[in-house]
Amino acid sequence: MTMTGDPPDVGKCNLIKISNDETLAFNQRVAKVSAKISPYYLFAYLSTEIARMQSERSALGIRQRNVGINDLKNIRVVLPSSNTLRLTIDNLVSQYLTELENSKSLYSEAENLLLEGLGLKDFKPKYELSYTANLSKAFGAHRVDAEYFQPIYDKLVQQVATRVELKPLGNLLLDIKKGIEVGGEQYQEDGKPFIRVSNLSVDGLIKRDQKYISEPLYGELAKHYKPKIGELLLTKDATPGVAYVLKELIEGIVSSGILRITIDESQVKKEYLAFCIDSIIGKLQVERNGGGSVITHWKPGQIKRLQVPLLANETQHRIASLIEQSHEARKKAKELL
Repeated sequence: MTMTGDPPDVGKCNLIKISNDETLAFNQRVAKVSAKISPYYLFAYLSTEIARMQSERSALGIRQRNVGINDLKNIRVVLPSSNTLRLTIDNLVSQYLTELENSKSLYSEAENLLLEGLGLKDFKPKYELSYTANLSKAFGAHRVDAEYFQPIYDKLVQQVATRVELKPLGNLLLDIKKGIEVGGEQYQEDGKPFIRVSNLSVDGLIKRDQKYISEPLYGELAKHYKPKIGELLLTKDATPGVAYVLKELIEGIVSSGILRITIDESQVKKEYLAFCIDSIIGKLQVERNGGGSVITHWKPGQIKRLQVPLLANETQHRIASLIEQSHEARKKAKELL
């Protein structure tokens, strides 16, 4: 269980399985709980709002919250009187773990397929302590920060270019739209979701510190800022480069830190493209281009210049299929939980 973090990260729990030849260490922000009752049942219970509210009540701090061991010990656990109910919950959690493991396995298979195709299977980024760059290159890039000219970035793209064709992301787009900022004064306790960068992950939308806006405001903005199924959502601020193809209808709008992108699928599979952006080939390019002293920003012009490797259509389709299966298994796992 987590003991430190931003709300609602305090009190989050997970089940850890280790083999006899493995050892794990935990830092001071994590509590290891060994249960006298079924760990499957306890995990299910601690994942509920009933338990989370108890840990949140005990948490101290304003920005970052903390709970102590005694706070976790004092969480009241409801024990079912029916043995059948407990066994049913145990069985559902067991299925949840199976689907989650299946999702990870499919994602890993897609990752291996991509890295092998790009010749990056054994690629390990090595950042150099000293290097030089031509002044003309600095003027051309409009950058004078040393980090931008790390040789690893050019080496990565050059290595991939020897095996596959690279195309700028801008050449693969049909449309690109930015979200909107409504202002903190418009936030409400409930209503329609206002989807910010922190609510987007490679696995989909998450409710971390979810903000809401009123129904009337949503009605005004939905026509231009409501994401559509099949669009690629891409973060450009704070944690830039998180890409996800929307698979479910969302009754909400996206913030200005998120781009809604429509892909030309005659050139590239959108699931494959999102996966490339989330992989090392995309991450290192985003890392290089990101700027900003406090909050990192990835400018639209830089986004359009992102180099995308185009593997054979058959390989793209296979990778996209594995990613879709991985997302489906994860979705099923969440439903079981």
